[in-house]
Amino acid sequence: MNYKDSIRKLQEGINRSGALTVMYNQNQFYSEDKRRPVTIHSIKFVSWDTEKGKNKYTEVFKTGTQLFVVFFLRNVWFMLNGKDLPETPFPQFERMWKAFLDEFTEEIP
Repeated sequence: MNYKDSIRKLQEGINRSGALTVMYNQNQFYSEDKRRPVTIHSIKFVSWDTEKGKNKYTEVFKTGTQLFVVFFLRNVWFMLNGKDLPETPFPQFERMWKAFLDEFTEEIP
């Protein structure tokens, strides 16, 4: 299974729970420094804005690594299902996850 399959399955599992709706996006740009295209992966939470009468998209996670998207969605899935989070062997991801929790904990039911 590749990362895209894992992301899709985790996204479907989270969205089917009904407690939260997530969107996965990729954006690409050409980096002059690296002399190659760079892909940025992001996760957005979707909620209904009652004042405007339309969906509101809040970017909650952004990274250059698909693997970190898999870990992020896995952690959200574990939280939604009331399970303990497994360890992640990447300190950089752990810092990103803690920053997410500090800012968006109230977004996860």
